[in-house]
Amino acid sequence: MSRGRSSGQTWREVILGSNQRDDAMSWRKRLPRKRKEEQRERAVREIAGPVWWYMLSQHRLTDEALRKLRRVESNCTVGNKRVTMIRIFDPAAAVEEGLDIEGFESLGRHTELILYAGYYRKVLGVATDIHIQRR
Repeated sequence: MSRGRSSGQTWREVILGSNQRDDAMSWRKRLPRKRKEEQRERAVREIAGPVWWYMLSQHRLTDEALRKLRRVESNCTVGNKRVTMIRIFDPAAAVEEGLDIEGFESLGRHTELILYAGYYRKVLGVATDIHIQRR
């Protein structure tokens, strides 16, 4: 009896058996893309990577000042380009006013807290073409 694979079978199916494939691959299930973007837009994050370096070089902020600030982001399309909108704020000022900033939309309702705003493009997962202005 040959144990080779028949046409249409992967080696994984031959080794595990065809009915065990779904259970073995269940760990790879991912969230739908829209849901991932919604979670990302709700996240308040530290400033990091190319945006950090941009703020240091272009706006002359210190490391200490950048560590205190936070960012929220939202994906959108400007012209024919897909960009990431970014808003930078001071979470201490939000707490002082008794506000809970959860993401891009909630910060949009309190524009007085936005210190910097702009956008950047991602090319191969790296932020490029960064444009952020003081508000």
